[in-house]
Amino acid sequence: MNDTFSPERSDAIRTELVAVVDRAPARPPRRILVGVGLVVAGLLAGGGATAATAGIWHPQPFLPQGQPVTAPTSNLGVVAPAGYAPGQPIVSLVGGVTSYVVDGQERIIQLAVPDGATHLRVTVTCTSAGTTAWGFDAGGNNPNSSCGASDVDTLSATGYMDFDLNDSSAYPQRDLFYVQPGAGVSSIVTLQYLNLIETAWVVNAAGETCGVAKAGFGEPDLVGVEALTPSGEYVTAYARSEQLAYPFPGQTEPTSPADALAQQAQHQQQYPAGIDIPAFECDGVTQVGVFHVG
Repeated sequence: MNDTFSPERSDAIRTELVAVVDRAPARPPRRILVGVGLVVAGLLAGGGATAATAGIWHPQPFLPQGQPVTAPTSNLGVVAPAGYAPGQPIVSLVGGVTSYVVDGQERIIQLAVPDGATHLRVTVTCTSAGTTAWGFDAGGNNPNSSCGASDVDTLSATGYMDFDLNDSSAYPQRDLFYVQPGAGVSSIVTLQYLNLIETAWVVNAAGETCGVAKAGFGEPDLVGVEALTPSGEYVTAYARSEQLAYPFPGQTEPTSPADALAQQAQHQQQYPAGIDIPAFECDGVTQVGVFHVG
């Protein structure tokens, strides 16, 4: 399933994307921790829908021992409870699940948002090949789910997205939900209301934030990862966000698609097995292991 959306919606949706790092087949899994609670929050594109659904991981608590648990004013949220990473939302279900069969014709769903609901989780499963738009815009300026014939009846036929019901700028109209399939395209649409409570990043003594990416806030200074220790064990640690973005020596932000491809080719030539970057405790000083970037 491939999900696309128009430029007008890209800024509103981009912060809700969830990325799951692919696992190298010859090495144990190394993962960047993602902010998921009971469900995956965000738009899952392509084969990543399957990977992200299967790869949900509920991290063990890793609040740094002896560190002050404070939150800057730009990092609102409650302290992450045990079992949640700092910045990982606490998500609970509100009300029951409602499903609709959409078979080739536009379906307009009247919403009745229950008390306590902050988000609407929409699950779309293709039952035939083709493209279906779904969202709050009557004109069709919504996410699009596209399935090929080979996707039908597989896990790749299902995509998810959580709509923030409090975001009036992105979704000024929240009473009607539109499912607009292409001619002859069928799908099953499931709606589930959620209550989402933000948790705050931890702030270390140097004023750096630690945790996982948060919608609306981006990434913390130190991002939660599974790091490999010198003894060969995997532990929860933190890698600097700038090193995750630009891990290779001399790497800078590409200025064009051609520049990005040239950088990729250069990195593959110089570092065919990838590179290890340091992983720290939340203090950003004490190194506990390395995180491998392929």
